[in-house]
Amino acid sequence: MQTSVVFPAKGIYYAKLTVSDGKGKTSTDTLRIDIENAPPVPIIVSPKEGTTFAVGDILTLTGLASDEEEGFLADDQLSWEVRQHHNVHYHPLLSGVIGNNIELQQAPEHEDFDAATTSYLEIILTVTSLDGRSASVSRNVMPRLATLHFDTVPSGLSLVFYGEEMPTPVTIVSWESSKLTVKARNESYFHFDSWSDETSESTREFVTPESTPGSPLVATSWIS
Repeated sequence: MQTSVVFPAKGIYYAKLTVSDGKGKTSTDTLRIDIENAPPVPIIVSPKEGTTFAVGDILTLTGLASDEEEGFLADDQLSWEVRQHHNVHYHPLLSGVIGNNIELQQAPEHEDFDAATTSYLEIILTVTSLDGRSASVSRNVMPRLATLHFDTVPSGLSLVFYGEEMPTPVTIVSWESSKLTVKARNESYFHFDSWSDETSESTREFVTPESTPGSPLVATSWIS
């Protein structure tokens, strides 16, 4: 059996079908029909396209959305999610936060040593109209990278980064303002003496600078 109906205007309608077996038993199903009822249109205002971040930065999540029937949507119709991506997986930093002008406190560190060049933040804005139609938009925010160079005298000895031994000379890519720990270790007949900046502590913890230093940080050893 087929039937047709002409709807008088665009909007949301519900078609209800009831069937009977002729013995008093019935079953009902309802179908929602959207006639030219477009979903709302979300826009991420902040962070702007091309925004980058350093560890510890505060990112403000600002958006807006419009709907053909409702006009501009209220702030409580906006929902935010932030994901920290690393290769093929991600970690949730923010999920289902309702509102606008949300401050994402303290942009995070990268997950581990290998994650510095493969990680970024994804900002997702989902908006929902009063009739229940939703739409989402996302924006990737990339970290600011800094390349650091390390060596030893004599060259070829190992330094320890994030618990991992690496032979020198070595280049480390980190996020701006990220904490970095490097340790010079005694090796064979060679014993650590000092760093090229005259620091005598074998283990160094410092904050990754904004720009790449022109000269490598060198650990000098003496022969016992």
